[in-house]
Amino acid sequence: MKKTESRIQQEMFQWFWNSHCLPSNPNREWIFHVPNENQHRLISIGVYPGCSDLVLSWKGSTYFVEVKTEIGKQSPKQKKFESHVKQCGNEYILVRSLLELQSFLLSLG
Repeated sequence: MKKTESRIQQEMFQWFWNSHCLPSNPNREWIFHVPNENQHRLISIGVYPGCSDLVLSWKGSTYFVEVKTEIGKQSPKQKKFESHVKQCGNEYILVRSLLELQSFLLSLG
């Protein structure tokens, strides 16, 4: 059975939160989901159309994380957001599994 984007994101959040965000962790990091559904109603209060699904900190840097299924593709708004993030000198990654996120973080040291 193929995992949904929501389920993949849940796995990533739970793993990262339990491994890196708990108050007992001396190198505490943070992660949060950006709810950008119903964008038309929320744009006036700061929702950025196409914003990444997750934002997390890792060793002093911030990463914008877009979650997709094995065959999922970015929307034009998501591609525009990615471009803006990179133009501002920030990191944006697209991942399709918890293992991909873990591998990315491991590659950073």
